[in-house]
Amino acid sequence: ATLTNAPPINWPNEDEVIARPALQVIRVPISTFDDTVDAIGSIDIGQFTINVLTDAGRYTTEADTIIANLKVLFKKGTRMVEAGDGVLLINRPPEEAGSGFRNGQDWVQPVRISYLTENL
Repeated sequence: ATLTNAPPINWPNEDEVIARPALQVIRVPISTFDDTVDAIGSIDIGQFTINVLTDAGRYTTEADTIIANLKVLFKKGTRMVEAGDGVLLINRPPEEAGSGFRNGQDWVQPVRISYLTENL
């Protein structure tokens, strides 16, 4: 799955992308447990917070369009398989995580994407 016309992504611990719009991705692990009989697998529960960054002082249309595309791409039930790393499942519909806010020259609109992974 890919995001059409995706803005550049600011990943943690990397140099910041200056161009706007951009996405800032923050992974928030919540819990890990293993309920398999043979104790060889685990389930991780967490969230991605994706901050949609656009220029402050303008209409929010650009951020709203990016958010709408993220909601389609990461809809509930989406499964992503990574060879050797198990399956990532989007287990709730994406949701805007509060009101947008200004941060310096940026308008920041957070989106929360909940997931669980099955590691085998």
